[in-house]
Amino acid sequence: SLLVDYTLTVAVSISSGVMAIGSAFGFNDKALLRIGLALFFVGLMCVGNLRGLKESGRVFAVPTYFYVAMLAIFLGAGFYKMWFGDLGELNTSEELARHFAENHELMTSVSLFVLLRAFSSGAVVLSGVEAISNGVPAFRKPESRNASQTLIMMAAILGIGFLGISTLAHHMLPVVDEGGETVLSQMARGVFGEGNPLYYGLQFGTFAILVMAANT
Repeated sequence: SLLVDYTLTVAVSISSGVMAIGSAFGFNDKALLRIGLALFFVGLMCVGNLRGLKESGRVFAVPTYFYVAMLAIFLGAGFYKMWFGDLGELNTSEELARHFAENHELMTSVSLFVLLRAFSSGAVVLSGVEAISNGVPAFRKPESRNASQTLIMMAAILGIGFLGISTLAHHMLPVVDEGGETVLSQMARGVFGEGNPLYYGLQFGTFAILVMAANT
């Protein structure tokens, strides 16, 4: 199961990270460019590990804290606008209905592809739990206590982030566009506005944390 988990973690994390950057600069429709960038970052990660790059290095703390901070700003700004009625819908119900009809994405049936996609996405989440349990010796003394506290914090951040993004998505109604802009990018544009530096900060933070996740 770990071999499957590791393979899916690298594949899903790198491809999702490239999608985040592609959403910011509008090249997600160029498949060859996305594949080339994904292979480049996989190769860069391999070279870094062969030269002694460690998971517990301080360099990995920077993208982690940056992403958590940008996610907190995004959720805070989103709920602030939603509370005061300034957060509009990205798509109307008629547009969503037309999108599902054109792409045959009826919610009344669950295909094998949808199940496999959900499994691959879940493998990335599970790798975070596995990385902490395997990296207990890297923690400061007492190792077990610090590792358990880190695991609790990770679960709290994951739960808050998932519920927060899901709530905003329920209100904003983004569309899953295969090969196009990611859902988080659509929502960030709606919250921060077009060309806002905070939008690009969230996209780069998402990219960095996903590449770091592949290294686990």
